[in-house]
Amino acid sequence: MKIPKDLPFDAVPLKITSIEDFHQDGKNVRVSFMTTAKDQSEEIILLIGVENFQAEHIGTTEDVQLAKDVVAKLIGNTLFFEKEGINYTVSYINKNISSEQHKKDIVKIANQML
Repeated sequence: MKIPKDLPFDAVPLKITSIEDFHQDGKNVRVSFMTTAKDQSEEIILLIGVENFQAEHIGTTEDVQLAKDVVAKLIGNTLFFEKEGINYTVSYINKNISSEQHKKDIVKIANQML
């Protein structure tokens, strides 16, 4: 798994916020990462989830083309995609940018993980 290094904002280093083993057998595992803007007044948050099982996503999705022929689903501020049986979630909250810029930024973040 690749962690994005080139973020569209001045961020504190990504930190693991949780590791969950849903059945305590290593078969359904999720790892979550988080970072925020160094300047806390900017209210920017990036959350990344990686899991080895398929989760259900509720809401109207928009297909978004990523690199390496990967098609992601965008729901609001969150992008979902799968690579080699691993499911990724990228949630990016930044109220300081337009929805068009948000989409460009979240795609750039996701492409670094492929």
